[in-house]
Amino acid sequence: MADCQKTKLFCAGLLVSFCLSYLFLFNIQNAKIAPLWPVNAFMAFMAITNRKQLHYSVFFVLFFISHTAASFSIPQDISRQNQMLLGVIDSLFVPLYFLSLQTVIRFKNLYYPIRRTVILCAPIVVTSMLQSLVYCSLLYSLDNGNYVMASLDWATEQIATGVLLFLILTGLMAYKRAGAPLLKAVQRHKADAMLIAASVLVQILLIQSSTLEQTILLLIPLALVSIKLNFYPSALLSGLTLFIVYTLISTRYYGDYWKDTSLIYLENLISYRLNTLISCLVIMLICEKNYAKRFAINIIKRKVYTDYLSGLYNRKFLWKKVQEIPKETTLSVLICDIDNFKHINDTYGHGNGDKIIQAVSHTIKTHISHHDLAVRWGGEEFLILSRSPDKPYLNTLSTRILDSIRELQITLDGDIARHVTVSIGGCTFEYRQSPDFVMAIETADKLLYQSKQAGKDRATLRILAQDTNESESYLPVLPSAEHEKL
Repeated sequence: MADCQKTKLFCAGLLVSFCLSYLFLFNIQNAKIAPLWPVNAFMAFMAITNRKQLHYSVFFVLFFISHTAASFSIPQDISRQNQMLLGVIDSLFVPLYFLSLQTVIRFKNLYYPIRRTVILCAPIVVTSMLQSLVYCSLLYSLDNGNYVMASLDWATEQIATGVLLFLILTGLMAYKRAGAPLLKAVQRHKADAMLIAASVLVQILLIQSSTLEQTILLLIPLALVSIKLNFYPSALLSGLTLFIVYTLISTRYYGDYWKDTSLIYLENLISYRLNTLISCLVIMLICEKNYAKRFAINIIKRKVYTDYLSGLYNRKFLWKKVQEIPKETTLSVLICDIDNFKHINDTYGHGNGDKIIQAVSHTIKTHISHHDLAVRWGGEEFLILSRSPDKPYLNTLSTRILDSIRELQITLDGDIARHVTVSIGGCTFEYRQSPDFVMAIETADKLLYQSKQAGKDRATLRILAQDTNESESYLPVLPSAEHEKL
């Protein structure tokens, strides 16, 4: 099965590499648009994302084969030997990128606060520079008098195109791993999307100006929007928008260069590529520094609002969330209390008592839904706040928690297996103001006491309304052996 997957991946890589190589080689020969060459960076990205299935050396071989086949199938002014040499130089991007990436990662502690930006961009820059040196050596051996400028053209094009392409592909992969629809993400940031779209249009107009063509106005709105986003959404946005503008201005400069072969246009293009690279780095560094700050704040908030033993939220977080609930909302409160917990602590010790609290907390967290909030209320008590207005849901949740905790078998110190149970008191009420919530907690606490008095391991629930004082007690499902005794 694994060999079959590797074969499929090899064939897919061969086909993709051939199609991309043919497409962009054909474009270079006909100069329909800017002669960009994103194939090297794309194959390196394909190799890194599939490294567990195929070694990067395999991608080097398939890239060389497909590149050479595509080159031979397009009429060119260079010999077959030189076409193969160019294929080797392009294919070298894959192993050089792997070596550069491994080296950069090895020293990540030196630049840890900006590690994402460095790991994303530095290997591309290093690989492109090394590759351009090989290309320069080839041109020098062929007595090409303009080998320095041609090598700079190669290096800057590979750096700019590679960095932008990696930003786009990395951002798309992050959304794919998260399972988040990209369209919904755009809809959540409509104002920012409109700002970026307008900025792209203005940037396109600036390209037509002979005096402002090098101005990267897009950097300002991108930086403003990136402050609000996480790293990978910002990478996708920056890479996509800058790639569009970069392609358009490259088309213009290369068109002028091919008309009169003046190096001034090539120098302008190289300058714009470097400006694009600097813009990418500035945006990514701003985003990463801001993300690191938000991450640190979230860690502090998590420590402030989380109970260290159970991993559940604490009372402070509960009261904060209650203040955010809209008025006239139907809420439900459940208070769960571990039965005979004092006896457990006295008999087995506080360390084993902590184990039981952790096991019960994990069980509660597992069985609540996304609109519920579980809190360690104090000691062996837990509170669940639910925004579901359905009474059957409250019944189902209580039964599910009772059954799951009853089935727990917690291993204590000395390999002692211990079963525990909980008692539950809960009510549903209409939230208008904070005193309503306080009254609901007091009611749930009284109902919890009723469950304890009735024999424990059960739930007592009530609906609080103006014209009703309905109360129902839900007894646990007894095991068959106990049924026979009764």
